[in-house]
Amino acid sequence: DISSAMNLLQQGKLPSKTVLVTFDDGYKDNLTLALPILKKYSVPATIYITTGFINRESILWWYEAEFIMSRTNNVRFNYQGKDYYWLIQTSDDRQQAIEKLSKLIKVMTFNEQISVMNQLRLLINDKFDYSAEFLTWKELQELDKEPLITIGAHTQNHPCMRILDSQTLMEELLQSKQ
Repeated sequence: DISSAMNLLQQGKLPSKTVLVTFDDGYKDNLTLALPILKKYSVPATIYITTGFINRESILWWYEAEFIMSRTNNVRFNYQGKDYYWLIQTSDDRQQAIEKLSKLIKVMTFNEQISVMNQLRLLINDKFDYSAEFLTWKELQELDKEPLITIGAHTQNHPCMRILDSQTLMEELLQSKQ
């Protein structure tokens, strides 16, 4: 696992051509696609879980933003008193709008992300359900029984950690670990 490898690295005992395999967030394909390959080649891996995704409490804003923008030609929302508007007429317009939104939203707090995504959801008459993208707790327990797999804590809500104050950062990490 990662902590064992880091200890070996610090002691200067890690072989020079070492690879550490990790997966972030707890996507279902860690079980359905990655595990069979890892087992076939006897490769250990660590999966870092974003528990809010497993609990179906957090938003996967980057998936949902693409979904919404593929179904509208006018993106409009307000953030911190500023109105944002993007007219989407071409696939390049759509990609540029997604990139602009991503730059903006990835440095927002979780509650700000929720607020913006709620505004964007009103633009379409379709609901995006990404719950099937993530492991369930039962599937996570199944993975945890695998000798090649180590489960690690990521965060609770997948925030941009560099913008968090130290208390919120500790809460994110501790909630995920718990």
